[in-house]
Amino acid sequence: MPLDTANERLCDDCGSPLVGRFCHACGEDSQPPRRELKFLFADALDNIFSFTEHVPYTLRDLLLDPGRILRGLRDGDRKRYLSPFKLYVSASLVFFLFLGITGVSMMQFEVRRTGGPVVVSELADGTTEMKGFYIQARTLMPEDPTTPHPEVAAALKNASKTLADEGNRAFLAALLLAVEKPQVINDDIATWAPRALWLLMPLYALMIWPLYGRGALLADHFIFSLWGHTTLYLLMIGGALWNMAGPKIGLGLVLLAYQVYLTIGLKTYYGRSWFGAVVKGGLISAAYTAVWMGLSFVFFIWQALKFLPPDYFFTE
Repeated sequence: MPLDTANERLCDDCGSPLVGRFCHACGEDSQPPRRELKFLFADALDNIFSFTEHVPYTLRDLLLDPGRILRGLRDGDRKRYLSPFKLYVSASLVFFLFLGITGVSMMQFEVRRTGGPVVVSELADGTTEMKGFYIQARTLMPEDPTTPHPEVAAALKNASKTLADEGNRAFLAALLLAVEKPQVINDDIATWAPRALWLLMPLYALMIWPLYGRGALLADHFIFSLWGHTTLYLLMIGGALWNMAGPKIGLGLVLLAYQVYLTIGLKTYYGRSWFGAVVKGGLISAAYTAVWMGLSFVFFIWQALKFLPPDYFFTE
């Protein structure tokens, strides 16, 4: 009697006809066990973060022995640590996930009244004058649900429509948006900051190069840059937690702690004097802070440009 070839089942592994559950030729199980959700979750952690093997050692040495982990990253010690790129990507993912879960903002602006009438006016030289209040930037703080002072909001809104200079009106409109809807600004920061950092990390490495060029490759400086930005991400999480639980000095603690880690890292990674590490670490931080201040200024100008008419730069 001929076989019904239309209904014949074949082994997925070797192609032999199946009679029963197991292949008689290679032993392959035609009904492999289903993977439960916990196995998929564990597999995701292991492939993204190398969680099962590398994260505990990496976190420990990031906190306690920056010199050791830096040398391990440089020498390719993948049996103990995450690779430099995976380390940075993992830290950035954790940081922005932390912001999303906790509601902490990278930047928001708080209105502070100083007394007296609230005035927003345009001076004869074309600059804008604000009296009766000032606006304070707050970093790594939980979102403030309170609305800005109504007199200040009204004054900014009115001036953004009535001042003679279109540039001043756009500036005040962007300032009003930052005060009333900080999440809009933070969404843009969360979108563009990670992209900017991929360009700034090579710049950070180039800042180190003239200070520690002897006996080191540019790749060594780039590894140091990846470590430095990873450390900064994790310290910012700590600073945000401090702001949520105690005095609002988390950013200051982050900058101080980062400078300490940077100095230790420079000394142990490049093997020079402590004095040189302190001085050169200060120079690197000062230069990098200047870059970030410039980018912050450009970012706010970009926010203001959204409120300018398309032909603003082409009209007399």
